[in-house]
Amino acid sequence: MSPNDRRRFVALLTGVHSFYRQDITDFAVGVWSRSLEPYAIQAIERAFDAHARDPKAGAFMPKPADLIRLLDGTHEDRAAIAWSKVYRAITSVGGYATVAFDDSAIHAAIVDLGGWPAMCAGTIDELPFLQRRFCAAYTTHAKAGSPHPPKLLGAHDIANAVQGYGTQKPVLIGDEAAALAVIESGSFDPPKLPGAALRHIGDAVKLIGGVA
Repeated sequence: MSPNDRRRFVALLTGVHSFYRQDITDFAVGVWSRSLEPYAIQAIERAFDAHARDPKAGAFMPKPADLIRLLDGTHEDRAAIAWSKVYRAITSVGGYATVAFDDSAIHAAIVDLGGWPAMCAGTIDELPFLQRRFCAAYTTHAKAGSPHPPKLLGAHDIANAVQGYGTQKPVLIGDEAAALAVIESGSFDPPKLPGAALRHIGDAVKLIGGVA
């Protein structure tokens, strides 16, 4: 949830409390905000709707834990869905383009695994091992609500950085509105590669057609 979503979130929370005839307090808003901060506002809205439609639970005012269960499913399910997005992006977009996913935990996990070009550089035989490493990292960051970079730089933008050029707009992966929210809520840049590694990537990109 980005800072710009706060007014929308408070309005949503006020409506939910009114629907269940509950008073809302600043303390409650704070607890809800801290609990649901890692999630996109669109997903939070869908989770409130799902709770209200539940034949049993929907009769009662939800607590943050109820929404988190709906938002997360099982951590294994979320990791599997996240990996499917990453795999499709590896095969359809590739490691030269800069990307932004619709799930901040994907960004944090990919940084742990060496960055976006490194994710795309493995062989077919290495994919099962890469999938296990990604799912483990993703689950950790999804639980922790870890900070994440706004986007994952591709090899072209990394090579351009060596020559002093700016970065291009990222390819948005998944839900575009949620991916834009991930960009907006990004709180740090990925660790910088050593100069030698940057030069190596830049030289490789030049060989296949140059940089912007």
